[in-house]
Amino acid sequence: MLSLKFYGVRGSFPSPGSAMSYFGGNTSCVAVCNEVASQREALLLDVGSGAVSASEELLAKGVRRFHIFLSHLHWDHVQGFPFMSLLDRKDCEVDLYGPAEYAPLEQVFSQVMSPPLFPVDLKKRGAVVQFLEISKPVHLESLRVEVTPIAISHSDPALGYRLDSGTSSVAYLTDHQCGHDFSFISKELVSWAQGVNTLIHDAQYTKTEFSQKSDWGHSTYEFAVKMAELANAKRLIFFHHDPKRSDEELLLILKDWSTKALPFELLAAREGEEFQID
Repeated sequence: MLSLKFYGVRGSFPSPGSAMSYFGGNTSCVAVCNEVASQREALLLDVGSGAVSASEELLAKGVRRFHIFLSHLHWDHVQGFPFMSLLDRKDCEVDLYGPAEYAPLEQVFSQVMSPPLFPVDLKKRGAVVQFLEISKPVHLESLRVEVTPIAISHSDPALGYRLDSGTSSVAYLTDHQCGHDFSFISKELVSWAQGVNTLIHDAQYTKTEFSQKSDWGHSTYEFAVKMAELANAKRLIFFHHDPKRSDEELLLILKDWSTKALPFELLAAREGEEFQID
């Protein structure tokens, strides 16, 4: 059985402060484990600023091999990577996957993880890091997880990921650009996500906000709900919260949606919250 834990739930940039303390202010990072299969390995979906604490906690649990799947390379999805303490351990292995459009990935990361942008060259860190472009399903045998990518609409090339392990399934669709017709979703994407247990979906904007930011690469709450309905998901988790959206505002949005008859459980991603994926 898979378990997932949120370490970063915001989009665009970190937003620390008391007004965001309930849901959290770190940028995108979700950890997925399968302790029945391996307690030594973990999978990370993006490595925004939340990846710093993810690294600490997973190392303390004995994880030494990390499978990192990047939706894309925008800064809010990779900014935590240079600061992950696992990179300084010679007993750690990292397989980092990203869209093929950004190849060679190693060159991209080496540029930002070297002076004057960062004080220590990537190659001088202790961990063994392997950079891999992903365009087709990957089977992580020791974790017993099948990872299936799909290209999604964003301002730059981006991927969604579906994770399957036995009867457990998770679909991760952050930074998914919806169109002006909030009801249109491609048949390919609906088929890819069909029957998923838990759908984690970008929900950065209200409809009013989207009208001013329709080309910024993100989704509305309505679009995320429509995606969950078409995919027959059992649970929808709003994700990639706007960095300026306070806890109070987000709770009011959730309260409004709770009055609607929806065929699935509806939540908003919150740092530190953990789920079992049945």
